[in-house]
Amino acid sequence: MDKHTHEHPPAVISGLGLLAAIVLAVISAPSDASEPVRKEMPELKRCFGNGKIQGTFVLYEPATQTLTEYNSKRAQQRFVPASTYKILNSLIGLETGVIKSVDQVFPWDGKHYWNSDWEQDLTLREAMKYSAVPVYQRIARDIGLARMQAGVTSANFGNGHIGQVVDRFWLDGPLAISAEEQAQFVTRLAMKQLPFSEANQLAVRDILRQDADTTYSLFAKTGWAQSSKQDLGWWVGWVEDAKGIHAFALNMDMDEKRHIEAETRKQVGRACLRQLGVIPEAKQ
Repeated sequence: MDKHTHEHPPAVISGLGLLAAIVLAVISAPSDASEPVRKEMPELKRCFGNGKIQGTFVLYEPATQTLTEYNSKRAQQRFVPASTYKILNSLIGLETGVIKSVDQVFPWDGKHYWNSDWEQDLTLREAMKYSAVPVYQRIARDIGLARMQAGVTSANFGNGHIGQVVDRFWLDGPLAISAEEQAQFVTRLAMKQLPFSEANQLAVRDILRQDADTTYSLFAKTGWAQSSKQDLGWWVGWVEDAKGIHAFALNMDMDEKRHIEAETRKQVGRACLRQLGVIPEAKQ
């Protein structure tokens, strides 16, 4: 797959609506639509506490169109994206002009939240870092239902359904996406192949950067879906190195209090990446 950047008419910006977005999605679909090869890797079970943690991990290699998976059945099951949707929300916000830049300041609304990091003025860059739900809900309301639906449709994100509540659909549904779809979505962002301007894709990529050394760079976003039935945790992103792009998606049931911590999800995901040889072993 090449690194060609697809340029498209600004259907999201102009608000031409759902029909234009559907046409755009068809135009922007990759020319090579062959089904990726799935490879189950049960050895990753040890990264999930030898099966004590229920979840799935997907590594997508676009160069070979290979999906290496732990718990392949679950990897194809859709769940609400929770805060991983901030990736697409940022892209649509930038493309529509609702967000002027990743360093635009969003004033604190004065309300108190369970996360004290949200109780301050935040740039978009900081709102992504702290996963500030109130900032992204404000952005979603400013985008509006029609433009949001057009953006979701054009990006071919999950089941594509956002319902009628513009500031909750990624937290409560009806939007849902699988780990496989998440990995393929961030691959398109990494390769600048989403139906948004190259500048906006590069800007979002910049605020997703987690860490890097001389051999690789890692870009990622966590997510936490709260439910009366079962809380769910996400960690989604990609690694870039000399060999190319290696996209990944983790989701897991959060049965214990420690699972709520984003670091726990990252630890499980990094263990998978290390076992697959994508990132080096942690330094002692």
